[in-house]
Amino acid sequence: MPLDLYHQILLKLHETTGGNDKVVVNLVDLIKKEGYGGAVDDIYEFMSREGWIANAPGEGKVRITNWGIDEVRRSGDASPTGDTDALQQAAREARRAAEQAREFADLFEQYAASLAKPGGQEKARKLRLSALDKLREVQESVAAEDKRTTGRS
Repeated sequence: MPLDLYHQILLKLHETTGGNDKVVVNLVDLIKKEGYGGAVDDIYEFMSREGWIANAPGEGKVRITNWGIDEVRRSGDASPTGDTDALQQAAREARRAAEQAREFADLFEQYAASLAKPGGQEKARKLRLSALDKLREVQESVAAEDKRTTGRS
């Protein structure tokens, strides 16, 4: 499926939300309305992986993210350069690190809540280990992004 389709749906999402990352939209309905009902899963997965959308409460509901808004702006005045692929990869890695950091924060919140509950120490211990694993993933993602953008190892 051509990349143009993803940008077309992203642009429609941007238009529908007015570029406001607080507005919730049913992405499934939007994709079907545009005539791509058979590609809903593919479009959703790609846009999620790129960090352009975030899930919202409700079946098929999403919000456009700041990265999605920035991508709309970039695609409107895109100027090809030799570094585009490397920069796009670095941007994906940075978004991945940001998502992992959010997951780490969520695990740590759960850990803190478990500590306060009677008998929650075992669950807290498991959550702490999961949070530390997630933190390692964040560090690895940041290191990969840093290496790609600065050339440092």
